[in-house]
Amino acid sequence: MLVMIELLNCDCMEYMATVPDKYFDLACVDPPYGIGISSNPVRQIHDKKKWDDTTPNDEYFDELKRISKHQIIWGGNYFNLPPSQGFLIWDKKQPHDFSLAMCEFAWSSIQSPAKMFRFSVLAEKGKIHPTQKPVALYEWLLTNYAKKGQKVFDSHLGSGSSAIAAHYFGVDFVDWRRQPSARNVLRQLLICRMPTAPISRPFLLNSRTVSWQLRGRSATS
Repeated sequence: MLVMIELLNCDCMEYMATVPDKYFDLACVDPPYGIGISSNPVRQIHDKKKWDDTTPNDEYFDELKRISKHQIIWGGNYFNLPPSQGFLIWDKKQPHDFSLAMCEFAWSSIQSPAKMFRFSVLAEKGKIHPTQKPVALYEWLLTNYAKKGQKVFDSHLGSGSSAIAAHYFGVDFVDWRRQPSARNVLRQLLICRMPTAPISRPFLLNSRTVSWQLRGRSATS
C-alpha cells in the first residue's frame, strides 16, 4: 500500500478552497487557541511569535467541515463549536501543582462515547515547538478514528507529530505550514524527530511503500 505524506507550503484557506466536498475521511487539527502561549514564561526556550494571539475565524471551521467527513479539533473549548458527545481528553499525567494545563480537550464530530488518552507530556525530549503534542497521541487518534488507506488532513503542521504518526499508521496525509519553508520543516522531521520520537514501529527513511512529497511556493528553497 502506497502512503503519501504531503506537506504544503501555502495558505491553508487557499488550499482548502480547491478541495472537493468530503474529500478527506478525517480532519485532525490543532489550530491556535488564541491564548498567546508562545509568550508564556515557561516557553522561554522558544521564539516569541504572535501565531497564537488569535483564533481561526468561522470560515476556517466551515471549510474544515466541508472538506472532511469527520473532524477532531484540539482546543475545542476555545472555539464556537456545537456540543460534542465524542469529545476527547489528553491527560498529560502531571501533578496538581503543574504550572500549565494538566490536560487538553479536543472537540469531535464523531458520535461515540468520550475517550481519554493518558500519556506524560514529558515523555518526548528535545521539543521543537512550544505546543508540541506527542506522536503517541496521534497514533492513538488514528488507531481509534481512522482506517489504513484513508485520507487525513491537518491544517497546522507545528512540530510534525501528526505527520509522523500518519507515516507509521498508514494513511494518506496532507499537512500545511507557512513558515519556515516546507523543505526546512521536512528536514526537521526526517533528521531531528523521526529517529527519536517514541513510536511503535521503526522508521525506514528509504521505505518503498512511503513517499514524502513537498508542494508549494517554497518547496524547492
